[in-house]
Amino acid sequence: TRAGIPVASVLATADSDLLDQLSFTAGSGGPPENGPVSQSFGAHFCEVEVDEQIGRASVTRWVAVMDCGRVINPKLARSQVIGGITFGLGMALMEQVPYDPGTGHALGEYYLPTHADVPAFDISFIDGADRHLTVFGARGIGEIGICGVPAAIANAVYHATGRRSRDLPITVENLLSPFSNARKEPTS
Repeated sequence: TRAGIPVASVLATADSDLLDQLSFTAGSGGPPENGPVSQSFGAHFCEVEVDEQIGRASVTRWVAVMDCGRVINPKLARSQVIGGITFGLGMALMEQVPYDPGTGHALGEYYLPTHADVPAFDISFIDGADRHLTVFGARGIGEIGICGVPAAIANAVYHATGRRSRDLPITVENLLSPFSNARKEPTS
């Protein structure tokens, strides 16, 4: 925002010359044709349900595809990814400590996701050995499950409600506030 004008408003009224100056393209050529890759990658997709009467969002289904090199123990790898997703789900929808601004005392509980909060999972792996990194061809899987989880949930909530939340956790207050106060996305 510049001078109190939202960027979306500036873009909505911009002429083609300004839009051309603001456009850019980013890309990656990827690794060399036969070169090593030393990082794990993944993609997350989720489905949410939003109860409009009480303003509660819940994740009902999760699909993730991970590229972590050779998967040595599929059950353990799947569990590791599910743990990361569950951690990200808590970050996106639950984990906060409301406090009294005058005293700094906590006003409520700190909620974490439980078994009742986790969705149905469909976890897949692209199982290809990366022999440049290790003899076994495995790469790290420790934190790859959490990367992108809050963003996937926020995008699913946006698609379900039309409300874009850029603050975590996405709370009842975010979902029940009058629509006029919600941030509106520019249309293209």
